[in-house]
Amino acid sequence: MPVSRTGPSGGRGPSSVRIGGRTLESTPAQAARYALAEARARDWVARVREIDPRWSPRPNIYETMEGAIRARQAEASDAQTRLAELARLAPRQLIENYRHAHNSRDLLGYETWPRNQNTVAVARIGRIAVVGPSSGAPPYTARDRIAAQRAVDTLVIRHPDVMNRVNIGGRPNDALYHAEATVLLRASRINGGSLAGQRFEVHTDRPMCRSCEAVLPRLGLELGNPAVTFVGPNGARRTMHNGFWGW
Repeated sequence: MPVSRTGPSGGRGPSSVRIGGRTLESTPAQAARYALAEARARDWVARVREIDPRWSPRPNIYETMEGAIRARQAEASDAQTRLAELARLAPRQLIENYRHAHNSRDLLGYETWPRNQNTVAVARIGRIAVVGPSSGAPPYTARDRIAAQRAVDTLVIRHPDVMNRVNIGGRPNDALYHAEATVLLRASRINGGSLAGQRFEVHTDRPMCRSCEAVLPRLGLELGNPAVTFVGPNGARRTMHNGFWGW
């Protein structure tokens, strides 16, 4: 929600702040607290909408700057609650819901995101559900692509024994744009930039490719070396830790 200050900005006294289409009296300290609460709410709501794009927090009515701050805090809390609800779904159900929510039909009635295209991976980090698609899927974002490219750049330098240094966009470097890597990168971002000390499962709706087999353990090292068990669509399980499979 856009915020603009319409009164004096210096000193410690109150001034008028516009939040959306409303003008509220605010101190500089309240304005700073509101900005933090708004950023936090926006971040948590965006995390939910990565999985459930139609979800919205409950509307809140407020008349004061303190009320506006509490409203943004309530939105963040609602989003966290929704992520916890999603995390309680069975992984296959969460994948199905995700594909349905991000799919549509063209003028001829055909799905714009057929079930046999791309891969979806889901994980649960604590009480939070995380879903990651491969780069060809509609819900894959520019933020995902930037994170993947940064990961490629890092791994090429730190793990030249695995990565392709001649053809940066070729195999196995393409693994960083696959669903398994996307869900790890999103999970790391949600968890403060690291997955150190974490142990969790990642479920996918398509089998793992050879590029992922080669690259994912090294990506895990860069994300804090979590112990991650990947579960394929046929129930096959394999765990990576310390840069290798089979831990």
